[in-house]
Parts: sequence; structure tokens; C-alpha cells
Amino acid sequence: MYHLIKKDLLVQKRALLLALCLLVWFSLSFSGMGIAGLSLSVLAVTYFLTFGASASDEKNHSDRLLVSLPVRKSLIVAAKYMSVYVIVAVTLFLVYFIQLVIKFLQLPVAVFPFTLEGAAGSVAASTLYCALSFPLIFKYGYMKSRMVNFILFFLTIGGSSFFLDWFQENAGLIQKIKEFFAERSDWETAALFVTPALVIYILSYCLSLSFYRKREF
Repeated sequence: MYHLIKKDLLVQKRALLLALCLLVWFSLSFSGMGIAGLSLSVLAVTYFLTFGASASDEKNHSDRLLVSLPVRKSLIVAAKYMSVYVIVAVTLFLVYFIQLVIKFLQLPVAVFPFTLEGAAGSVAASTLYCALSFPLIFKYGYMKSRMVNFILFFLTIGGSSFFLDWFQENAGLIQKIKEFFAERSDWETAALFVTPALVIYILSYCLSLSFYRKREF
């Protein structure tokens, strides 16, 4: 699994610089959104890098090569799912690095806060999106499912914006939610974000594996 995940990162070497530039722009553009800005930024870069790896695999016929090797299909699918968390971790590190540089240079710019809740929201958002999109890729391939996943990505972004507007219009509910989370530790709050997403992710993995085993190359 390690080598499969490493492959996904190596084929993205050139894209990492572009991802860093995107994160700088997101950090400045989404500064007024708070921790939601962090989640959306990480989701966007995760989408860019994760599906860039899938596009590279299909373009270079790496997916056909993998299935011809003595590698279990369950391992191939699991590596793709685990690579998402590696990419999220790298993205969060880059965001943190950008904020450290801004503070060190004392630049007069505002950026969104880097918090445990925001990081957990980033993991949850990326997990949920990939849980919905990966089964399509493993069933039809990247190119055939590209448009659907592209629409799904913007629906996810749009849905997030809708919920933010809805929350702003329901200040009473927001206050109750804040009071609920205020009584929990940071780790309990993070668990409440991540655990449901992980359950959905595991179910998605099972569905993707079922599709991949039946797929003809």
C-alpha cells in the first residue's frame, strides 16, 4: 500500500507547487469565512491532487498495468482511499506553513484561523466528497466519471455556502450549537466531525471494491 500511495504523490510533484499557490490565494480570499474557509480550501486542493493522480493513471494506462500485476484489488482500492488522508495532511501542513510565514514576516493580511475544529472539518469535507466520487471512478474510470465528479464538487461547495447562509439566518440555533461544542473538548469536537464521515468512507470503500472487482479493462 505504501508504494501505491507514494506513486500517487510522485506523479503530483509538479502539481504541488501549483497547490501551494492556490492555498496562498485561498488563505487570503477566504479569510472572512473563518474555519469554513480552511475546510473549503483543503477540499479544493484535495480534489485537485487526488483526481489529478487518477487522471494520470488513466492517461498512462497505469490502472491496466496494476490489475495485471499480482496485487490484490482490495489493496489498490484501499491505497486510493488512504492517499486522500495523506494529501489532506500535506495540504494542512502547507496551510500551517503559509500562516507561519505570514506571521513571521508580519504581513498586514488577514487569513482564516488554523484550528483543530477547522482541520477536522477539512478531513470530514474531503472524506465525504471522496466517498461519493470514488465509487464512480472505480466503476467507470476517471474520464467517464469526470463531468459528474466535477458537478458533484461544485454542488458540495455550493451546499457548503448554502448551509453557511442558513446558519447565519438562524442565530438562535447557532448559539445552541456553540454552547453544545463549548462543553466538549477539542478532541471530542473533532471526533463528532470525523466519525460519521469515516463510517460513510468505509461503506464507500466496500462499494468501490465491489465495482472494481467487476470492472473490465
